[in-house]
Amino acid sequence: MEDIQMEEGYNDATNHQATRNSSDITQSIYNKDYTQLMHILHDEYQSPTEFNLTFLHSLAIEAIQSQDLETLECLVMSQPSLVMRVRKEDQEKRLIHYAAEMGNVELMKWVVNKGSPLSVTDKTGYSAMHYAIEGHFLEAVAFLLKEGISVNRARSRDGYLAIHLAVMKGHLEMVKLLRNRGHADLNALTKPPSGISQDNTENRPIHIAAQLEDYLMLDYLCVAGADINGQNSKGDTALNIVVRKDNEDLVNYLLNHGASTEIFNNTGFTVLHDAALSNTPRVMQILLEHGCNVDTLSYKESPQESDKAALGCTALHYAATHGHTVIAKMLLDKGAKVDIRAVSTLRTPCIMATDGAHYDILHALLQAGANVNIPDVQNSTALHVVQNISRNKQAPSAIDITQLLIEYGADLNYPDSHGFTPLDKCVGQLMRQNYNKHLLSLLVTSGARLEQSSKRSTQHRSPNSSLCWLAWKKQLKSAQFLIEAGWSLTTESWITFTAPNKQLTEFLDSVQRMLRHPPMLQHSCRMAIRKHLMAESDNREILTKVSRLDLPNRLKSYINLEVESEVMLSDSQWRNDEFIAIIGPV
Repeated sequence: MEDIQMEEGYNDATNHQATRNSSDITQSIYNKDYTQLMHILHDEYQSPTEFNLTFLHSLAIEAIQSQDLETLECLVMSQPSLVMRVRKEDQEKRLIHYAAEMGNVELMKWVVNKGSPLSVTDKTGYSAMHYAIEGHFLEAVAFLLKEGISVNRARSRDGYLAIHLAVMKGHLEMVKLLRNRGHADLNALTKPPSGISQDNTENRPIHIAAQLEDYLMLDYLCVAGADINGQNSKGDTALNIVVRKDNEDLVNYLLNHGASTEIFNNTGFTVLHDAALSNTPRVMQILLEHGCNVDTLSYKESPQESDKAALGCTALHYAATHGHTVIAKMLLDKGAKVDIRAVSTLRTPCIMATDGAHYDILHALLQAGANVNIPDVQNSTALHVVQNISRNKQAPSAIDITQLLIEYGADLNYPDSHGFTPLDKCVGQLMRQNYNKHLLSLLVTSGARLEQSSKRSTQHRSPNSSLCWLAWKKQLKSAQFLIEAGWSLTTESWITFTAPNKQLTEFLDSVQRMLRHPPMLQHSCRMAIRKHLMAESDNREILTKVSRLDLPNRLKSYINLEVESEVMLSDSQWRNDEFIAIIGPV
């Protein structure tokens, strides 16, 4: 214990003495009394402690930063090891790094003459060359090049060579110097040193210039020999980058200097896909005028989960998916094919526009001749897909889009891979109570078949029809509407089942009472007319055919299942043979 106390006392005394000497040294430097400084260093620092060396190293750094060569000479003469000493709290930088950081060639030469290697790096991977470039010190870089320093070797932890840093800093003259005197590799990637992992993209100088939208730098690199179509680690060319930046001038420049528009990046996109996804109409126009193939397919899955345009899509698919209306219309004007199916999903631009509730794009596609009934990989058509829009709380759009699809010939009864029709899908949403009932009415009045599909897959075959689903989910008004509209009850065995609640019991009783009585003549005639028109329409809408019938508007409204109270007719108003005369023998 006594020994420990004696040692602690000795250390305290030593540190006290060091502190006093430090004050004397500082005063000597301040007074520029170099004789006194050398005397103190010679007498008091012959066998310096680590504490003393750290102090002297700090003074040497300050001398460089204040460009005080005399003080630096005194310090290093006393302790030559200061030249190679690192400052741990400052990225393990050495004196040569501080000298380069100041851009002082005289100090750099002096430190080198005292034994410091020029190529040594600090903790960040920066060499004297990196620091000189970062400070834009042309003379310092010229000195380093003259000393034979390779600009294609030392990399920072970010993987930056000297040329990358110069481009990133926008130092055009520095880039020229590195290229002309240092033979910098203009196509080198920003690859981190071995053993150092990083998630950043590995870029060439031309990619960095493109990201910074530095026209002059990009121009020089292209003229000096950089590969204009060189790809970074993500497969992007400089053209991909400036397209996404929406930089018309740089897009024009690169195209005019030989940039290819048909190179695929790692995502499987060409620049045309990028323009469609980025919603850059002016750039898109330039690419189209340059002659890009508007129907080029992407070849990989998109990494974005929300991007339903996956494998094998055109730019038109992406524009339709994301609602980029101007882009979509530009592609259509250039003759883009409207019915190409995505390789993985088999979806057409029409289905994608429908899924996104992009009415204007869908309308443009249909006007351009898109086939509204081409199914996707689930055998769903656009009319099936629109039934899901309500899940995104876009029910008003669902009605508008459904009307548009029906107007352009959507098959009202097309079964998907599970045998479900658009009406079944609509009822499914209605049961979840997140659907607009007007959409159900629109499908029915347009001529959707009112019976269970006979094409249900074995896996999904159910004895329960859409009518049954509605009734059992207490959507009784909608169920009643389907029955009054003419739903076929001949196969609905469930109406004789025991109901689980009073409300459903009363409903089923009313249905059974109705079945025990013959329907009214006007109702039978309406159903006969509608079935006749549906047979003629080949599963398309019948509203147009009804509008062409030579009948009073009130009767047309009745046939179209509009409000019963406004169009109700009595048997005495129309004779049976008059209806037969309208539709022929039924």
